[in-house]
Amino acid sequence: MESLDIRNRKLMEKYPVIREWIRNLPVEQLNLCRPVEYERGDIIFRRGWEIRYVYLVLRGSVIISSSNINGNEMCVVFVQEGSTVGEMEAMLNIHNLIYSAKAFTACALLEVPLHVFRNWIRSDRIISEKLAMVLAEKLYRASASTVQYQYMSADRRLKMLLAQHGQGRISDTREELAEACGVSVRTINRAVTALKEEGLIMVERGKIVIQQEQLEQLTANILEEV
Repeated sequence: MESLDIRNRKLMEKYPVIREWIRNLPVEQLNLCRPVEYERGDIIFRRGWEIRYVYLVLRGSVIISSSNINGNEMCVVFVQEGSTVGEMEAMLNIHNLIYSAKAFTACALLEVPLHVFRNWIRSDRIISEKLAMVLAEKLYRASASTVQYQYMSADRRLKMLLAQHGQGRISDTREELAEACGVSVRTINRAVTALKEEGLIMVERGKIVIQQEQLEQLTANILEEV
């Protein structure tokens, strides 16, 4: 088994983005953190779970979402590498997570235990300031995306919803898709036809089916528009 020093050195070589974060983190604290990898669509945490970790995104993209009164998930913000996930609840000393997080692409994260994170921000002013900026940017983007969602085309809303569902057969009815996207069934039908014509989805016996290659195209398309 390799030593933690070697592991940490390899981690910094593989993910240079981590360097500016852990510059002043004591080695004994860093040793308590661990790199974790998630495949696209994997759940990182769900709303309501007890907060145990804060995550630094080393590679890939994470989608933060919230449930509406009908239980449908709506994207709040995309988190890219170099940013953090779960820091808001940790900084506010909230015991349970307010949002859900899922790997939007295959991604690598640094899992930071809650007590390590809280000790870290208390002792490192630079990190506290950096986190304040990260949080402010995410809140701004989340606020902007909420406004933008009202003006977003049905095609794009449907793309985001389908990307969250992931590869395979989508069991939702057109009525359920319309409700989740906040548009009429007629509008959803037009959006489905448009995505099918673009080759981004297939329709089999009235149900939407997404293959891996199509899912990757959907993901790339959405990220280009973020």
